[in-house]
Amino acid sequence: MPVLPEAVNAILLETSRTDWSAPKVIACLKRDPTLAAHLLRVANSPAFRGAAEVVSLQQAVARLGGSHLRQLAVVIACEGRLFQVPGFVDEVRAVFRHSLACALFGREIARARRANVEDAFLAGLLHDVGWPVLLQTVLDLGRALNVVVPHDEALDAADMAHPQVAHHVAEAWKLPVRVRQAIERHHAGLLAEDELAATVTLADLLARQAAGAAPDEVQLQQTPALSALNLYPDALEALVARGDAVCPWDVVVIGGGPAGQLAAITAATEGQRTLLIEQAPRAGGECVRRGTIPSKTLRETAMALTGFKARSGGVVEVSLGSQVQLESLMRRKDTVVDAHEAFISEQLAQAGVQVWHGHARFTGVRELEVLSVGGERRQGVGRAVIGAGRPRAGARQRLDSLDDLAAEVADGARGGRHRQRVRVGVRGAGGRGHDDRSSSAAPGVPR
Repeated sequence: MPVLPEAVNAILLETSRTDWSAPKVIACLKRDPTLAAHLLRVANSPAFRGAAEVVSLQQAVARLGGSHLRQLAVVIACEGRLFQVPGFVDEVRAVFRHSLACALFGREIARARRANVEDAFLAGLLHDVGWPVLLQTVLDLGRALNVVVPHDEALDAADMAHPQVAHHVAEAWKLPVRVRQAIERHHAGLLAEDELAATVTLADLLARQAAGAAPDEVQLQQTPALSALNLYPDALEALVARGDAVCPWDVVVIGGGPAGQLAAITAATEGQRTLLIEQAPRAGGECVRRGTIPSKTLRETAMALTGFKARSGGVVEVSLGSQVQLESLMRRKDTVVDAHEAFISEQLAQAGVQVWHGHARFTGVRELEVLSVGGERRQGVGRAVIGAGRPRAGARQRLDSLDDLAAEVADGARGGRHRQRVRVGVRGAGGRGHDDRSSSAAPGVPR
């Protein structure tokens, strides 16, 4: 049975008293430099930062307070000692993140019901602690018997009895009886008899939904935990709405162009909970919608139309009206762009990247607000935020109509301007402009 680190145990005992002593807590932290370093880092994080940087344990203890000290000490101990199983790094990391999200949701549920917040946090955090303990035990037993335990069978064994093992861990750590019972009962269907177990069950479901997994809204509303906790639909909606703030994203990427796609997919592939924010209906960016993909598609389609006679050796003569050819070019361009956007969306979904559509703005160092086209506002918090979009340096003149387009060309030599009615106008003489000029030249329309 894993042992709670001595410093953590001492901090839990000391801060559980109403007249707890900060010097005694600091003395405990000095005996565990790793725990002290973690708490200093947390005290300087955006969640707790103040006007001045925390540079000492005295300042960290004063800023965090007894309640947060207890919660953070257990979180750090679990992450550093319990949720570490060689050979199962990704699986154990996912379980720990889910457990932490469950603890945070449990705290929110307890606040909404005016119940004990710390018990809800501890029960949520440790409800799956038996999973890595049981997994490590199975592997150790296999080594002792000189038997190689298959990967999937080891995971199945850890799933079988982890609530009971978690109860024994909590008992060995001398946690409150209510917490131990809730940990053991949250999968046992005894929710009506134990409100804390019902809190853990609902927190578990909310954490899964916030991570993009089941259940859906209907399943949430039908869970017996709601009636056990006497929570009404509006209270559940408020908890669901808090999901993005309760469970921070590991990585938030702003901009769905090539750089944003690569950053988001790489982060998600490495096991990071990743959010991509793109203002357009689908990811792709300038490259797919207005840059390389459409310009090259238009050029190649135009060259195919005009080069058909040459490739047939002059045997076949192709003659199409200019408007027909222009419409063909645009239809082909739209088809290719749609295919690229669909492919990119599929890639992001397969990697597990969540996508929000709307305009993002910073409301804090790592806090974002996203305004959708429909006016809906969503809040998000990221441990790391990557800006992959291009900020607008200034507004560009919009050219809406090809039929009525009037191109204005500055004549520097004469200091005047020349106006000409055109069917197709190309702005700029760079690579894209050259491709667009070649595309528009092929149908033979004025440009």
